[in-house]
Amino acid sequence: MENLIETLSNEPIYLAIAVVFSIIILLGVLKKLLKIVLVFSALFILWIAYSVWSGKEVSLDDIKENLQSGVENVKKSTSEATEKMKENTIKNIEEKILPKKD
Repeated sequence: MENLIETLSNEPIYLAIAVVFSIIILLGVLKKLLKIVLVFSALFILWIAYSVWSGKEVSLDDIKENLQSGVENVKKSTSEATEKMKENTIKNIEEKILPKKD
């Protein structure tokens, strides 16, 4: 680590390259953060618009409950689909491996 610091302080070209790379990385991170902030801002504005137009109070608890019930429904349907796939796979394997009785 000391060699790196010494090299950067003694060689201005390396220092300039390191500064340019640091700026590029910093700008990339800031760009990602800006996108995240814009997405959440847009969602918040849509939530407010929905509340105003529908005339209903929409609380965060209602949103959490709806999301939780949606997640539970997805889990349930996924597990059902997985079980059906297992059954079909076992059935197909048995049909191909076991000889047919005539």
